[in-house]
Amino acid sequence: MLLVSREALLSALAFTAPIAAKRTTMQVLSCLLLEYCPGDSFMTIQANDLEMFATARCKAEDSSKFSALVPAESFAGAIQSLPEESMAVLSYDKDKHQTVITSGKISFALVGLDVADFPAPPKIPVGVSVKAEEFALAIDRSAYAASVADKVGHLEGVLFEAHEDHTKLVALDGYRLALSQLNTTIHSDSFLVRRQPLLKIRKLLRDAMQISLAADDKHFYVSSERFEIAVRVINGEYPAYARIIPEPTDSVTVLKEDLEAALERATVITKITNKTVTFDVSEYQIAIDKVSANLGTVSDLIDATLTGKPFCFKCNIGFLADALANIETREVTLCFTKNRPLIVLPSPPEDFQAVIQLCKEEGT
Repeated sequence: MLLVSREALLSALAFTAPIAAKRTTMQVLSCLLLEYCPGDSFMTIQANDLEMFATARCKAEDSSKFSALVPAESFAGAIQSLPEESMAVLSYDKDKHQTVITSGKISFALVGLDVADFPAPPKIPVGVSVKAEEFALAIDRSAYAASVADKVGHLEGVLFEAHEDHTKLVALDGYRLALSQLNTTIHSDSFLVRRQPLLKIRKLLRDAMQISLAADDKHFYVSSERFEIAVRVINGEYPAYARIIPEPTDSVTVLKEDLEAALERATVITKITNKTVTFDVSEYQIAIDKVSANLGTVSDLIDATLTGKPFCFKCNIGFLADALANIETREVTLCFTKNRPLIVLPSPPEDFQAVIQLCKEEGT
């Protein structure tokens, strides 16, 4: 019998239960594999949906080997329902594939599957050490621009572009492009990871301090003292995104909080209609205007510093707001080239760049 605390199990389930497939024709993918070996001070909980594999560890005690395959949703619900700070005793009937959870007067008997049916996990290679918060920031600054419904699959991924001393994360959806950077090389070759699994990994980084990143021709790996994750990479060529980025001729620098406040006011008119807003940049200010035949108008003036010639453009303020949300500097710079996308940069520059396709006409 395996003895483990409710809180330790819940912590491990936070990493694994979201990975287990909820809707699948393969029942084994909706299960969790629980394992413990004598001599270890922890048990492992594994989840696998064929695209993403996760292993989490939690402290446990037993004198014999333990292995069980349990339905993820039922097991997580049973553990969650136990009293706080309680201990759970796990036992397994191999003939019935039944896992019994006992805590005081409470008892659950969950019918699972044969452990041998669970897909074997990939072996996690040695990777490079990175601060979890740095990787989380790189994900935040890129994944938001990846396509959410790309039929080809390439734009639904984030490109991890390999360079000699850094890795650039790139995402685009046809309307905007985002670039962030990690100051380390994960793999000698570039690779693609789908947006959705990457966002799941982002959530798991909240309590981590230091992590290890690695990749090969089949998987991208993230690991720490508490968990291991492997995600299948996407095969295929990524668009030549560098062609999209213009060489700016003019720019304007403005306080980020002033621009964000002006965009928030403009949403009063753009919530129901299209989100296209006009920005008229002069030497010392930006005039922001929105006209809606159904809702009226909004006009705003904010102080700014122009470099180059005055310019005017129209863009989707939702896209601009997304870019600003990923900038931590006090000021931001908008770089303009006629008939080319707008570049949004932190000021002073950091490891982030956003490129936004401008609208040619109202409503586009």
